[in-house]
Formats: sequence, structure tokens, C-alpha cells
Amino acid sequence: MNNVLTIIGAAAVDDKFLASLFDDPIGTARRYGFQLDLFERNALLELTNGKQPEIKKGLQRLYDMKICPTRPCPWALAPVDYGPGERQKTGTER
Repeated sequence: MNNVLTIIGAAAVDDKFLASLFDDPIGTARRYGFQLDLFERNALLELTNGKQPEIKKGLQRLYDMKICPTRPCPWALAPVDYGPGERQKTGTER
């Protein structure tokens, strides 16, 4: 379940990650290097299936509150498709 908690936290500080997560939850998790077990996969799909739009809206509100004052947020995750030393920060420029 730690992976899902980390993913939710990342969605709260990175608007691009949040959008990607709700468009393709499993693909986004893979792109960022998460190896989800069956329980985590099902939990992530349940959170992002669109049946509870207040979840995405709540995460967007957290992002809008600027819980991370700089953009890109230093807490944002970088996808693993970059090699060592090439990882780029994610998020939106201020």
C-alpha cells in the first residue's frame, strides 16, 4: 500500500502527474517505476476510475493551495525512463 500512498502524494504536488495518473493509472505507475502488487493495482484503479470525481478535484485543490511553494516541486517524482544523471524534474514552471 506504500506505493499507492506515494502515488497520491505525488499527484498532490505535480499537476502533470495528476493528469497522467487519471488518464492512464497503471501506465503512469509503471513509467515512474512503481511495481504494484494486485492489491495496490486494484486500489489505484478504484481511486482513478472516474466514479468518484471528488478525489481528482481534491488532489487538484491541494495542488492549487501550493502545498509545495515552488514549481516544479522538488518533491515531485521523475519518470524512470531517464538514465542516471538525466532525470528531469516534473511539474509545472511557475
